[in-house]
Amino acid sequence: MAASSLVACWRPASVESTQGSSGLLPSAAERPQLVVSVVVDQLGAWVLNRHKPLLSEHGIFRRAEKEGVYHARVEYPFGATITAAGHATLHTGVAPNRHGVVANTRYDIVSGSQRALVDDGIHAVLGAEGFASPAVLKVPTVADHLKAQTQGKAIVASISIKDRGAVLPGGKRPDLVLFYHSAIPGFTSSTYYTSSIPKWLEVWGAKHPVSAYIGPWNALPQTQKRAGVSDNREVESLIPELTRTFPHDLTDTDQAASLFRYTPGATQYQLDCAEEAVWALAMGQDDIPDLLAISISGSDYIGHLFGAESWEYIDNLIRTDMMLAAFIDKLAKRTRVAVVISSDHGQAPLPDSPSVSRIFPRQLMDDVNTVLVKKFGEGEYVGGYYIPYVYLSQSAVKDERREAILEAMLAELQQHPEIALAVATREAVGWTGASDPLKRAIAMGIDLERSGHIYVLPSKGVIVDPGTNGGTTHGTPYLYDREVPVLAWGVGISKASSEQTLDIRRYAASLAKLLGISIGDDVPASLPGFERPAGVKATRSDL
Repeated sequence: MAASSLVACWRPASVESTQGSSGLLPSAAERPQLVVSVVVDQLGAWVLNRHKPLLSEHGIFRRAEKEGVYHARVEYPFGATITAAGHATLHTGVAPNRHGVVANTRYDIVSGSQRALVDDGIHAVLGAEGFASPAVLKVPTVADHLKAQTQGKAIVASISIKDRGAVLPGGKRPDLVLFYHSAIPGFTSSTYYTSSIPKWLEVWGAKHPVSAYIGPWNALPQTQKRAGVSDNREVESLIPELTRTFPHDLTDTDQAASLFRYTPGATQYQLDCAEEAVWALAMGQDDIPDLLAISISGSDYIGHLFGAESWEYIDNLIRTDMMLAAFIDKLAKRTRVAVVISSDHGQAPLPDSPSVSRIFPRQLMDDVNTVLVKKFGEGEYVGGYYIPYVYLSQSAVKDERREAILEAMLAELQQHPEIALAVATREAVGWTGASDPLKRAIAMGIDLERSGHIYVLPSKGVIVDPGTNGGTTHGTPYLYDREVPVLAWGVGISKASSEQTLDIRRYAASLAKLLGISIGDDVPASLPGFERPAGVKATRSDL
């Protein structure tokens, strides 16, 4: 395909409903050969509910609502509503206090520096700096159970722009894990999975350079007419290369390979690669079901900068919806496919005014450290604030006054006007049986081996700002962060919908039901709509 065509390939086109167009789909009573798990990063239940009228009836969301599963409010039971924790829960069926993935990053006491939870310090990223593996996972994923119960015959592939979005769903024994690195630029993996990039990916990458997906991003007519807010709001973040208003064009910036993630082109690039991976690995070509995990990262990057009600977020959601529909349609013409869609977390609504309070982590930590210096003498007492935890520094942990330092740090954080709660994690971990739902949610997000020393809960509506002076975030137990939708469509899916609150841990069992496997009695049962259709016999993977 010519590069000029690829630049435009993420622009929505009319996509007919697969059910009515191909005529090739088998009976809904048959078991899918390929199950596709799609995580749309940072898609809160309130967001989809608000924007659903803007979406095309030919897109995957409206199709699922009409013909398959649509559960409008499915809730994370924990407060660490962060990308890594959400992906781990979706694909294990348990909360962070069991699977061990409590945040995206942590303060490493040994090195005295920030470190991603998927960074094991051992398995190097191929072709770029960094490390990545699923070593942090304490329990098996759906993918791990699938591999074990099919004696390794099922194929598992996981692809995301983010490393954590690919690593965690793939589990410990995947056939393929790919994530994007701007230094390449392109998809890569780590030595945990392979010693070299697959030949098919090298060939595909040469024909599909990232530069071919970078082009002018103009707002769709429906975005401009129906967004309901101004395209230029002071509360949005400001990155000079992107600006706050349409059009966005990265063509002439030397930051294009990195900022590419903030555009719909990254999603099209990812889905094009995923399609190639399906054919290269011969997924969905026999009666042993395969699992493809896809995490769409662009919605998170865009949501953080512009907010979920912005022109950019709406425009990207409309495009992503159509891209996913086109992608699933292509798969459905060659195999029996089922797609299940959810999100790893929601997001806080963007404040109406830039004067609304924000917490700037670096400034907060400097202020706290200044108070501690006055009390304990010169030194660095704060290791960092990585949502939702504050860490004692390497030196503070070794200090004989550690307990006094911790108590002083707690006291100072508790006085901060934008903080609703600051509590030692060793205390909060015991709140799993508390009557207060916020306390229970906080406790279920804690693993004392990986969590920081202090859990920090911002006041409702307060944004923890990494320094962009705008935009929004997530990571709290408030419902705008915890509630997400679950949708499904395809072979083996029964029609079902609900408005009542359901448990997101049931997502994993729902995937397992479609795959015909068991993932244990301690995992909540599948969601409505994933029951085995009448008359369907067990496959060998059920046994």
